[in-house]
Formats: sequence, C-alpha cells, structure tokens
Amino acid sequence: MISLKNVYKYYIAKRSVVVGLRDVSLDLSIGEFVVITGESGSGKSTLLNVISGLDGYEEGSMLIGGEETAHYTPDAWETYRADNIGFIFQNYNIIDSYTVYQNIILALELQGYDEKKRHERTLELIEMVGLSHRIHQRAAKLSGGEKQRAVIARAIAKDCPVIVADEPTGNLDSVSGEETLKLLHAISKHRLIVLVTHHFADAAPYATRHIRMKDGEIVEDVPLKDAGEKDGLIKKDRHPIPLKTLVGAGARNVFATPGRFLFQLILQMLVIGVFIFIYAFIMYSEDILVGEGVADNDSSHQIRLVRRDEEALDPVLFENDPIIRSVGIYEPSFEAYRAFGRVGKSVSSENYPLGEIRMDDAVVLNEEDLTSGTLPGEHEVVMSDLAMELHDLSIGDQLLMFGTFYEYISTYGETFTISGSTIRGNNMSVYFNSSLFESKAIALDGLLNLARKQHFYYHYNDRDQLVRSSFSGIEYLFDPTLEEGQVIIPSRVLPDPGEIQIVDYEFNFGPYFDNRIKFPVSIDDVIVTDTPNEVIIMSTSFQNEMIDLFFGEDYEPMSLVLNVHDLTDGKILTRMIDQDEYRVFYHVFTATTRERILTASEFESLAYSIVFLVGLALYTVVGVVVRNISLARKKDFAIYRSIGASRAYLSRQVVFEQVLIGVIAFGFTVVALWILSHYLYTLSLAMRYLFFYQYVILFVISVFLSVFVARMYNRKVFGFSVIKALDRDGEARL
Repeated sequence: MISLKNVYKYYIAKRSVVVGLRDVSLDLSIGEFVVITGESGSGKSTLLNVISGLDGYEEGSMLIGGEETAHYTPDAWETYRADNIGFIFQNYNIIDSYTVYQNIILALELQGYDEKKRHERTLELIEMVGLSHRIHQRAAKLSGGEKQRAVIARAIAKDCPVIVADEPTGNLDSVSGEETLKLLHAISKHRLIVLVTHHFADAAPYATRHIRMKDGEIVEDVPLKDAGEKDGLIKKDRHPIPLKTLVGAGARNVFATPGRFLFQLILQMLVIGVFIFIYAFIMYSEDILVGEGVADNDSSHQIRLVRRDEEALDPVLFENDPIIRSVGIYEPSFEAYRAFGRVGKSVSSENYPLGEIRMDDAVVLNEEDLTSGTLPGEHEVVMSDLAMELHDLSIGDQLLMFGTFYEYISTYGETFTISGSTIRGNNMSVYFNSSLFESKAIALDGLLNLARKQHFYYHYNDRDQLVRSSFSGIEYLFDPTLEEGQVIIPSRVLPDPGEIQIVDYEFNFGPYFDNRIKFPVSIDDVIVTDTPNEVIIMSTSFQNEMIDLFFGEDYEPMSLVLNVHDLTDGKILTRMIDQDEYRVFYHVFTATTRERILTASEFESLAYSIVFLVGLALYTVVGVVVRNISLARKKDFAIYRSIGASRAYLSRQVVFEQVLIGVIAFGFTVVALWILSHYLYTLSLAMRYLFFYQYVILFVISVFLSVFVARMYNRKVFGFSVIKALDRDGEARL
C-alpha cells in the first residue's frame, strides 16, 4: 500500500536545521496493525504525518500503490488524504461545536456518500462505538474516551484503507484506552492501521508489527504476527459533493456556534443598516435635487390624469386612496396653481418681485415637514426654507401675490402672511391653504392662460365698410369696482385713433371644454387709458359669466390633479394607476428642463455607486473583524482538511456561510428599520423612498460584498499548514 525509500525530512528551527526523518525505508501493507514507538522527538509523529500526506519530505521517494508521489501537488495530497487516510489523534481533533452525529456524518458528506443512506450509516457507526446515548450531545461535553470513540467512528465512516493514530490513548484512562485499542483492532482486518504510542505494552496484544525509532531513524522493525488478508478495501468511485450538501454544511456551521453567529449577525446588521439608510437618505434628497429642485414648475406633489378615451373623469374614484391627499377637480388646475405667479415682498414695499413661484396645496405637508411655524390658514402660506433664505424672509412677513403677467400692477393682488417654513420644495415653492384651490375664479385664471383668446375691434375702412381687426395678445384682470359690462383697455394695444375710429369691440374665449364664449362690448362701455402695460381690466360680470359656462353645476372635469405627499408617493401612485385606461403626466420623471442636472435614473445610479463604495469600506472592516474573531476556526478547518475536504470546498463553504449570515442580517435589518420608522419620523421619511426593486438591488450589493469579504477571509484562513494547525507541538518543532 505505502512504500518509503531513503526518505529524509527537515525542519527549520530558529537558526538551525533539524532532521525529522533520516534515511527511512519502509513498506506498509493492508491488514497490518503497525505500532511505532520511540522517545519524544524520535520522529515517530513525523513519520506518521509523511505517511498520511499531512507533511511532505525533502529527499527519497514515497510510493502509494506503486505510484511515485514526488510530483504531487497540494491538491493531489488532499485527494490522497480524502480517499485513503482516516485520522485519530491524541488530542482528538474533534469539532467541539458539532454533535456526535454531526462529526460522523461530516466524513460521509465529504466522500460523497449516498445522501439517502448517510443517516442510516451514521447511526450504525455510532452504535458500533457505543455512543447511541450521546448521539445529539455536543462534542465539547463528551468525556475523553467518548471523544476518541467518536473520532474512530468518523475514521471508519470515511471507508478508507489506512487509519493513522497518533497517541490515541495518551489522554485516556486505562479502561477507555483499552476500549479504543479494541475498536482499532476490530476494524484492522481489511485496513492498514499505523499507531504511534509511547507504551508498546498497551498495543502489543493487537500489533502485527513493531517499529522503533530514534533520532529520525528506524532502529528496529520486528514482525510480530501474520497480517492476515491483504486484499484491501474495494473503493467506490469518489462522487463530487452536491451543492445541497455544501449548503447544509454551511448552515450547520453557522448555527452550531450561536455566540459567534449572533455577533456576526449584529455586526452585519449594523453595516447593512448604515448603507441602507445612506441610500434611503440619498433617494430622499432626490425629491429636492431632482424632483423639486431643478424641474422648473413641475412639482413632485402633483400628478395630472386624463382618460385615454377622452371621457370625463369622476373625482370620487380617487378620494379614498390613502396616498392621495387631495384631488383638483378643475381642468386647468396645473396652470391655476401658477395663477399667482409673482411675489412682492410686503404690501408696503415698492413691489419688489421675488420671481415666479410654484404653488402647492399645503395638504401635501405633514406637521413634521415644518421646520418652524404652523401650517397655513386662509390668506397664509408656508414657504420652503430655500425660498425663505434666498429672499431673507421671516415668519410673519406679508407677501402680495398677483398673476403671472401682472407684476407691475401692484393695485391688483392678494395679501398672504407667512405662517411657517418647510424643508420641502425649492426656492420657488409656496404652499397655500387648500381653500385657495377650490376657488373657481382662480381656476378661471388658469384656464385663460391655457385657452385660445381672440380680441377684435370694429372700424370702417377707407371704402366705408365695417371691418373687424384683431389687436395684439393681452392678458386679463377682473375688477369688482367696475360696472357691469365695463372694460379698461390700455391705449398702447390699440391703433392710432387719428387714423382709425373704433366703433365696437369683441372678445372671444375658447374653445375650451367644447365651449366658446363671445362678448360683444359697446364702445360706450370701454375706457381707454394710458397705462404702460398690456392688461385689459374687465368687470367681474364677464368673469361670472365665464365661470358659469366653464364651471357650471353640470361641469364634468376632463383632467384631474392628484396631490401627494412626496416623490415616493408620486412614484407609487403612478405605478398603481391603470396606464391602459389613463394617461399619467408626472413631469418629475422626465428630463425635459434645461436646468435639470441629473435624470432620475442617473441620480439613482449615482446613489447605488455611493452606497457600493460605502458598503465596500464597511465590509472591509467587517472582513478584518471576522478574520480576527474566527481564528479559532483554523483548527476546525484543519480537521476538515485532514478528513478530506479540499481547500476549494472549504472556500465555497465559507463563502456560503457569509452569504447566509448576510441574507439573514439583511432581512432582520429591513424589519428593524421598518419598525423603527414607525417611531422615528426622519427615518420614516427616508425609508419611504425605497421600493421593492431597490431593496432587491441593495440585497444583491450586500450579497456581493459578503462574498468579497469571504474571499478575502479565505486567503487568510487557508494559507496554513494542516499539520501545524492540528499538532499542538508544531510550533516548537517548526
């Protein structure tokens, strides 16, 4: 089975070279029970390690089944150990965190034993060594004799032709030692047993051969009895270890040590929690930077809806949705929200314009969104912190709001008091009381900004024919102080009265909502002024008539504005709406403005990149910590490798363990953050910006980083000598 010829083994000890084996020649066969004795340092354990492939040699040759081993690679030695060698050591080398059952079935798993027969075979071996009453007892709580019997069962489970035993009775009492030797003898008929001991007398009744060593040399090799049958075991083909087995072994390792598992779980939960929160906070800022901050007058609070079949909409259908804060029922609501498009700072000032504003319904704000003050009542507004800071405004300041095109007419407008400020919005954001958006007069202002308007005057041409001519585009204001039917027209929009004599006027509005309205105006009802603007001021009688026509009792809206709290609710609602039935206009999703810095998808990609880099840094720390706290596992891995596990298998197993802990940690973290978000408002704001697909992407990132940590850890863990890890005297010898 094994043949050594003139083998030398050297060790480096400090500044000298020590000879471990000197010119050893030896033939070992199946059926032998070989006992090796000698004083400490005589080389008997070194010989055992060379025979078993745990240690190499420098000179000579070693043949296994007639095959030279000088060319063997580390992987080849691992295969040799897996197929041929079972180990029994003085210090047991049992995995303390495993039960008796788990220690024995491990050997069956590593040799690819039939999955359906493993359980039965394991119970059979446990019964053979007399440990049925301790089957589910952790190895750490076994007595020395019980541990050794479990190790023998594990060696038998390997179904291998060679068992090497290094001082197997050294730590046992006489009774336990005798039982161990009997067990070894019982299984020696079809195996080669090589046993190292200081006390030959104990093993003499079972030995077929006695080898005595001194100073690394064999000084005596005495046959004692016939070795018996030498046919050896019939080895089955070695099957690859199934993925299911690897997964099961990894899960077993994770849960076998609850303390270590809990520590790593908490550590990864903290790391995952940090980078999930960072991503959520970045996405929360998207509402300002992408949704509101640079999108002109588009608002992340407002979704416009029309039916694809161009039929009327029923607002009641949307009023009970918890995401929708309010429903704008007027067709021109989007434009009506901009009817007060300019702001003058305080009524008493010289109409200092703050610029065009974006109007929002304050119903979209929560109390917690306010950084100071209160939500607005009637004739009150809440302004964004950015707008307050930009224009040096304070709570209590008064603002004169008026229409988009009327910034130079300070006598028309409405006064509003600043009641509070909010972190939401940008430097154009002003939040009004909901009652303002129920005003049909404001809706009409918005409609007139949308509708096609035609303005005509009647006069006689040079052939004395009455003709109708149009004049330049103008805007409108309605003045309740004017008498019914009266109109004020600035002279600058009319022709020179010295050249043309106007006899009548006509104002057409529409078509809108399939309606058109025409106002004939007598020359007697027109007041021509020299004002420098191009605004026609009309009596409110015109306004009332248009309101009745456009927004009468039988009005059915063709478009709705759905107000939501923020960009997240807007995205959710947009995806919930049946796109086959409705056309949805949510402008914050599109990169249509010149001022937009990033599209939403570009911003999201940037967020993932930042999170990945942060996660990489955090997981690198995790890797260092895991490496340090897991050094105790080095011996367990050495046991695995002594049984026959390859470094590749163990590497995959460690990767799976880290991934499993990461998966559990990710799930626990998401649940913990979800629970905390119910109590911490800031956290709830950030967490609301995460959708399921984003959790999936973050999960993939965390798994990738877990694999990265495991691979980094593997390079540290598996770069050790098996014999050094298993042999407690290895440090002194090496």
